[in-house]
Amino acid sequence: MLQEDELRDAALLLFANKQDLPNATAIREMTDKLGLQSLRNRT
Repeated sequence: MLQEDELRDAALLLFANKQDLPNATAIREMTDKLGLQSLRNRT
């Protein structure tokens, strides 16, 4: 969805809620699974 031209400059906010819980997914793992690194510096 973020690859659409209309959303190319849109901000993305990701809530990593409940990080204090023992079974919470680590931020790095979440970033990797969602492929968020590929969204960096897109034009």
